Amino acid sequence: MITDPNYWLLLCLGLPLYWLARPALRPYLLSVGSFTYLFTLSSESTLILLGFTLFFYLLYSLRKRGVATNKMLLLGIFFTLGVLAYFKYIPDFSSAFNDEPILQHIIIPLGISYYTFKLIHYGVEVQRGNFPEHSLGDFLSYIYLAPIFTAGPIERFEHFLAHREDTWKPEFFVEGTTRIIHGLIKKLVLGNIVVQNLMDALPGTEDILLDVSSIPAFELWAFCFLVFIYLYLDFSAYSDIAIGTSRLFGFRIMENFNWPIIALNISDFWKRWHMTLAGWCQYYVYLPMIGLTRNPHMAVYATFITIGLWHSGTAGWLLWGLYHATGVSAFGSWGRFRRKRRWKGLDRPGLRWVSTLVTLMFVSCGSVFTALDRVGSVSDMFQMFRQMLFFGLI
Repeated sequence: MITDPNYWLLLCLGLPLYWLARPALRPYLLSVGSFTYLFTLSSESTLILLGFTLFFYLLYSLRKRGVATNKMLLLGIFFTLGVLAYFKYIPDFSSAFNDEPILQHIIIPLGISYYTFKLIHYGVEVQRGNFPEHSLGDFLSYIYLAPIFTAGPIERFEHFLAHREDTWKPEFFVEGTTRIIHGLIKKLVLGNIVVQNLMDALPGTEDILLDVSSIPAFELWAFCFLVFIYLYLDFSAYSDIAIGTSRLFGFRIMENFNWPIIALNISDFWKRWHMTLAGWCQYYVYLPMIGLTRNPHMAVYATFITIGLWHSGTAGWLLWGLYHATGVSAFGSWGRFRRKRRWKGLDRPGLRWVSTLVTLMFVSCGSVFTALDRVGSVSDMFQMFRQMLFFGLI
């Protein structure tokens, strides 16, 4: 996105046109502009989404007229998830069992993981009657908003409607451009130059796969930490640019990161990391699973398996989800154990930095699964994991 000149051209041309248009026309103008830009990037993705978008808006229109839409909603969710599975998961499963998978030619539609979750959110909340009255233009501008289409945040529709403004204010420009600049610095300077240069001084994935036992554990820890930091800078940079660009158009998009590198524990980390995805999964996976099973551990595992598979249908991301689920579940059990025995000494301010360090180490260690995803085997991942944890002694 940030390297595409058409994106910045659309921003420069579309921004004045948007604010000069009448408020009633702005959602449609924004939808057309975003749709056109996305169509130039991936015509297939945009056309597939158009069909689903109109179907889900039809649900809203019928629901507003008092028509029962329960079965239509289930059908819409089924086909939406089916398309996600066909494009994103079946090729990975196929490649796991075939040297030359028959589906390797499939190109994943642009932004499919994001708009799938947005459509499901919209459909479920329409069925619950939780949205105010809105137009087709409102819905189209929400789904197609170009800055957040490919890399989020996963905006909620009620938040989108409640936090848009129809009158231009100078602070939109100040807040928006400041946030965009922050994102560009994170991505182009801190991530692509500083962290990348540090990573170049360490063994890479090829060295790890060649003979991980010959690499000192300290260097493996440093590698995983830098992988995590690079991912954080890269992902949060795109979120900054998306949020800043949206602010120029008067929208205040939901935040996605809140300094996860200073989290006190793994539970706190997930309140700061990819917050819109975590919030979506809490609302649509964790809470329903709690209601169904009354078992918080099962709900946690279901949630993090969903988060892992949302990223990719590979073994690495599945293991990453299970790893974080184990951490969150274990921390929850530890917290209940402490509360029963009223252990409060570990909450002293002087130990906060220790908690943050332990959390960073845990999260960084989980980068083993994503760093070697698609380039190494599950066995390679666990060999690296063992080398890091036991410092080559086992």
